[in-house]
Amino acid sequence: MSDPKGKDAAKGKAKAKARSKAALAKEEAREAKREGGRRAASAIREAIKTALGQDTELAEEMEDAQRRAGGKRSAAAWLHAADALEPVLADAVERRPSFLGRLAYGTAQLVTALATDDEASSGRFAEIAGGDHVGIVFIDVVGFTAYTAKNGDDAAVSLVKRLETMVGSICNLHEGEVVKHLGDGFLLAFATAADAAQAALALRDSARKKRAADPSFQQVRIAVHAGRPSVVRDDLIGHDVNLTARLLEHCEPGDVLVTADAKLLAEKDLDSLRFVDAGSVQPRGLSEPVATYRAV
Repeated sequence: MSDPKGKDAAKGKAKAKARSKAALAKEEAREAKREGGRRAASAIREAIKTALGQDTELAEEMEDAQRRAGGKRSAAAWLHAADALEPVLADAVERRPSFLGRLAYGTAQLVTALATDDEASSGRFAEIAGGDHVGIVFIDVVGFTAYTAKNGDDAAVSLVKRLETMVGSICNLHEGEVVKHLGDGFLLAFATAADAAQAALALRDSARKKRAADPSFQQVRIAVHAGRPSVVRDDLIGHDVNLTARLLEHCEPGDVLVTADAKLLAEKDLDSLRFVDAGSVQPRGLSEPVATYRAV
């Protein structure tokens, strides 16, 4: 005769073993994610420290900012002090744009990395993020590092100031916000994907006109996405912001590259917008390809 109790005991052991394996797999996945975050934070920290270390004055400012933030040395704590460090970096880039070229990350990636864990949020960003989605735009200058190396910091500062004026004016016109600005890179937020797409096209057209009138005005590239980023004080962070930043790497000079999410949402709000299939791209750090379109 069969032993029902023995079978039940065996089944119980099998289930317990399966649960143990599942728990172990989850913990390994969490640890892998934590390790990836630690490596990224460490790399950003070392890139900035290396660049700042080449300038004694700025290195001293960085150390002062770090001491004011608590003096902790871990990568996570160092990045937590970004609020104190960001003005130092912004000042460095404003005075010497060539400083940006010494960093190991692109402008868009640095902009997304300089976020804090402060729980307070600004009313305006909370208002923008209060809808179904946020239109996210990144814009930067094509070949900015090479331009600065060739023409010098004074010319680069002049170019950035002209770009800053253009971005601010068009952002206001389309009721958006300049979330963050470092060197030649700008992160913008809009209440809808349609607003983001329209603003991106206006930025593209304005840059083209300026370049036609003055060849020293460099080409720009623009990426547009729509999602639900987290509002952290006066900043937007999260996967959707990172995705938009990394999309710039696949954007051709003078183009507006738009994700499928942004395209679908923008077309619902404004049927006059037109997009051309630009194929799928594989942004760094993402496991799945992203379908993209060129706004025309």
